[in-house]
Amino acid sequence: VDVDESVLVSLLGVFSGLFGALSGTALEEGEAEDDLARVLPLQAGSVGAVDIAVTSSNRASSLLKWTYVETLRVETIRLFFTFSSSDDAHGLLQHLGPLSKLPLFAFVEAFKAMVTNIDRAPIVLNQISWDRPFLPQDELMGRLAKHYYNNILFGFYRLVGSLEVLGNPMGLVSNISHGVSGFLDHTGSGFRDMRHGQFGAMGKDLALGAASLAAGTVQGVFGSASSISHAMVKGMAQLTFDGDYKRARALMDQERPSHLAQGLFQGGKYLGRGLIEGVTGILTQPVKGFSKGGARGALKGVGKGLVGVVVKPVAGLVDMVAYTSEGIRNTPEFMSKRGVIVRVRLPRIWAPGSAVRPFDRRWAVGIELFSRLCAQEGWPSLVCPPALSSRTSEGEFVRDHAAWKDAFLGPVVVFITNRRLVVCVQLPPLQGHVLPPLKVKLAVRLDQISQLQIHGSSVRILSRNAKNNSRAFTCQGCFGGRRDTPGGGGGGGLGGGGGGGG
Repeated sequence: VDVDESVLVSLLGVFSGLFGALSGTALEEGEAEDDLARVLPLQAGSVGAVDIAVTSSNRASSLLKWTYVETLRVETIRLFFTFSSSDDAHGLLQHLGPLSKLPLFAFVEAFKAMVTNIDRAPIVLNQISWDRPFLPQDELMGRLAKHYYNNILFGFYRLVGSLEVLGNPMGLVSNISHGVSGFLDHTGSGFRDMRHGQFGAMGKDLALGAASLAAGTVQGVFGSASSISHAMVKGMAQLTFDGDYKRARALMDQERPSHLAQGLFQGGKYLGRGLIEGVTGILTQPVKGFSKGGARGALKGVGKGLVGVVVKPVAGLVDMVAYTSEGIRNTPEFMSKRGVIVRVRLPRIWAPGSAVRPFDRRWAVGIELFSRLCAQEGWPSLVCPPALSSRTSEGEFVRDHAAWKDAFLGPVVVFITNRRLVVCVQLPPLQGHVLPPLKVKLAVRLDQISQLQIHGSSVRILSRNAKNNSRAFTCQGCFGGRRDTPGGGGGGGLGGGGGGGG
């Protein structure tokens, strides 16, 4: 179970509103307690059959509030819990109000980002086996909740032992113990083969045992090094005060290496990125600040640039250690051909409250690309198009999208939402990713577009901003050319399989 802090914040908001609505509703209990006052007490810690002597005339109505099950059995549940802190400003500490705006609060966020990450903590929920439970519904549910609560509380040390900042000692012990166990099993099999004169099988078993011990040791040691490095770099990202950098880091965390070569490649890339952004930030941050907040913004940009020139290269160096270590850790698993579970199809577009629709690859690719673009640029989350939903959409949604090969810009992807026009260019695809990253070339509100000029296969967009300054943007090959799919493939707009690109 992988839980992200930003998702947890959203769920808490949903459930707090739900509980607030339910708290105002009073439940009428009737006379059930009087009718069943002579129920014999149950033994502590067990649920079994009970004898009831009911004398009230409305016995049937009172029994409807009780639940009887012949046999209630829930098998043991084993899962691994992973918690990732948010790298942007949408974490749990944002609810502290004005305190979260103070510059010193970044150190609190940095500490929180370092110490709250949990990596694959093993959680075991023991089996439930109750014969003929006959209890009120609330008591039955309460006993079930208490059982699982005690299991989680008893296993709390596993959560602490799986903290990344500590190097995930639970994972270290687990990996090494699995390696030693495999080594002993295969070595024992090898000696049994030797007694029967099967020296070829003995050599194979001994080799498998040595490989199991080496794989467990490598996964444990380098997994701990990777966990500590990831925890450190998450804390450093908070100290840059750069929202764009933190959002880019959130996207980076989705690209995990599956073997040593990928780890070296990604580590080197992030080291170079940290060095370049740290040095160029001295000039780019004041410019960004001035464009957003004038002289005061430029002054803040100078501070961000000076901090970034120190923090970002160091974070890039730690990133290189983290991703290289993780690549080494995942290499034995990759070589054993177990690999990592990857998605084979993009999520289906399924609006809340609507019927399940047939899978549409074109819409799935378009919505996935625009959702990633929203996360990359810090835009509000996307909502489902009203054509696919039975509810009224109040946020931004994609009306249509298309892709083609521009004569000057290269591969271009265009999104038309209910609020704006977004023109992007495709960047080289990342290793192991089907969909390419996008870079925004133009994002203009629909009410700011003053004119569209079409000349042959070219479109010229004239727009005005809030200060009434005009600007022009030209696309070549919008009409009459071959429509491409982001990342390759052909035909029919995004996704290549679902009709015209619009």
